[in-house]
Amino acid sequence: MMEVDQDEVGQHNVGDSVGQLDDDSEALPCPQVFAQQMSLAEFQRQATYLTHNAVDDLKQSDDYKKWVNTCSVCRSCWYVNQCLPESSCPECAGFALERPCPICKGKCGRIWTRDVEMSKSFRKAHWDGVCGLPDHERHVYMLELFMDEKDVLTGIEDLNTAAG
Repeated sequence: MMEVDQDEVGQHNVGDSVGQLDDDSEALPCPQVFAQQMSLAEFQRQATYLTHNAVDDLKQSDDYKKWVNTCSVCRSCWYVNQCLPESSCPECAGFALERPCPICKGKCGRIWTRDVEMSKSFRKAHWDGVCGLPDHERHVYMLELFMDEKDVLTGIEDLNTAAG
């Protein structure tokens, strides 16, 4: 039976025997390994915190931004200012992530930003912004934008027919 020196009991670190090749070679340095006990609630708190940080870091990466800000129709990458004209791709509609005010065609000087989620959901360009023109001027542009000349002529003809 082998005798164990009582002075050596409990004095070995986890890494003491790891990394030794044989009696003739030197032992490789091994870091000491310690375990920390924590409650399940603390573990879950730390896991949630670390996961949120990892996701936030991912969302800030250029690769992620390029992937998210890519047209689902033509695959143009809006993040690097690629887009196709509206006639070729209704989701791009001729602009990447920003565009001049679509109501007054930029006369107000405001820049609108693409609503990427809505653009992808409907496969048609959607923009967030407010026209900077006064109400009375903006109203004229809104009428031009949403009324076709044929609609106006048809309305006038209907009025003439009703009156006559």
